[in-house]
Amino acid sequence: MKIFKKLKDYTIIYKGYEEICENTLAFYFDSKDSGYSFEAGQYAYFSVSDSKFKDEKGNSRPFSFASSPLIKDKIMIAVRNNSSVFIKNLTELPAGAEVFLSKPAGGLAFSGDHSLPAVFISGGTGITPARSIIESSVLSRSSQRIYLFYSNKSESLAAFLGDFRTWSETSDNFSFIPLIEDTTNVKWKSEFGIIDETILKKYLNDLVNYRFYLTGPEKMVASVKNILSENKVLPENIQTENF
Repeated sequence: MKIFKKLKDYTIIYKGYEEICENTLAFYFDSKDSGYSFEAGQYAYFSVSDSKFKDEKGNSRPFSFASSPLIKDKIMIAVRNNSSVFIKNLTELPAGAEVFLSKPAGGLAFSGDHSLPAVFISGGTGITPARSIIESSVLSRSSQRIYLFYSNKSESLAAFLGDFRTWSETSDNFSFIPLIEDTTNVKWKSEFGIIDETILKKYLNDLVNYRFYLTGPEKMVASVKNILSENKVLPENIQTENF
């Protein structure tokens, strides 16, 4: 993600936050009357003016949008609840506080070409741009065929499971394949393990006939990209973003 020279292009209003799964927080903002717009899959820099906690990185951080731009005047991001000074500052903000937002940029450029099904392969908080795009597709009733492989160490760490399960049940064009590494979870009804060639071919068969979007930890993204390359997937049909 590039560093912006100007990080305070727009003003939005902080609404609050909640823990959506173990060690993961969702933050909500009201963008009404701000003139702000973005495309699903993009990110922006969020800035707070009155920082209670400070560090050498300053008071701005880049986050991918987790919500769909089709949901008017509402913005959501989701982050791991780590020791980040910026996250501490966000949790200390009172509802109604102003937050500054840069122009949207980068991220996943989701293709409007429906000739190939889209496959999202995500891990951890790399799920956020995928969620934004998938929610947009479901809301617009797009004819685009979409698959989501979502990998986590445990069920408790998997954000938005309920959303994806609901969308897969209500949309004929969306298939959800969650995986966890925790084999002690006897109630888990989906796949165990990591995203590898075996699990991809179980659901996709010939990998060359899809367009892939990889978002997550660098090691996972590199591993899956190597699998796709070995299976002759064209480089232009693979997009990546590390988290």
